[in-house]
Amino acid sequence: MTKEFSKWLLKQNIHDNELSNALKELEDGSFEANLGGHIYKKRIRFKGKGKSGSGRTIICYRK
Repeated sequence: MTKEFSKWLLKQNIHDNELSNALKELEDGSFEANLGGHIYKKRIRFKGKGKSGSGRTIICYRK
């Protein structure tokens, strides 16, 4: 996790378990877009909002 992303998580009041859930979904093949080179676009749920009302982030992931 980059320093900037960590700061963004704190500002958005996103808990670690939401990030863990997003990574698990990514492992299961559930993501919005594969940008190539092990880079994916994934929705992250904000506290008190559903996924559709929340934000999207870019995740580098390699299994």
